Amino acid sequence: MEIKGGDYESCKNMIYKLALDRYHKVSKQRPDLEFDDLLGEAMCIYSQCLTTFKEGKGMKFSTYLYQNINSRLIDFVNLGLKKITSYEDFNIVGKDGSIKTYEESIVSPDYEMSNEELFKTAKEELSYEGFIVFKYIVRREWEVGRIRMFPTNSSLAKHFGYSIDIINSIMCEIRQFWNKTGWLVA
Repeated sequence: MEIKGGDYESCKNMIYKLALDRYHKVSKQRPDLEFDDLLGEAMCIYSQCLTTFKEGKGMKFSTYLYQNINSRLIDFVNLGLKKITSYEDFNIVGKDGSIKTYEESIVSPDYEMSNEELFKTAKEELSYEGFIVFKYIVRREWEVGRIRMFPTNSSLAKHFGYSIDIINSIMCEIRQFWNKTGWLVA
């Protein structure tokens, strides 16, 4: 089903402008955040809006898209800010006092599944490129020593030799997988 006003050509300028506006508003407070990350997130939001928009509810698609991108980019920036300031150490102390690495602390909501099962499920459901990037991120292979700079879409593109568009697409795929499977960081 085609949505009136939902084609990419009629939306791309708004998507780009909203990502750029948000970048200019937060770039001083978030020097780790790159424009490409915001643009990639905005593209994922656009993709999701295409599937969640309901015509006939008295709202144009462009209004729906604007509201979603604007509010969700704010959440994206704020969530990233919390992530950066919330890690005290790379090791996590469990309730029983045991010390786990970050990777060992990734569990499912039922706390029964292992990291091995996470990677097995990811390998089955993600594209080859998506799985490679997912593994790189989850295993924290991007860390250099104790520097806590989170990987950006630009740094991932450079590391893997992919274009920004391909990385944006891969990150969208990974986000959808992560949300679908319900894996949490304990």
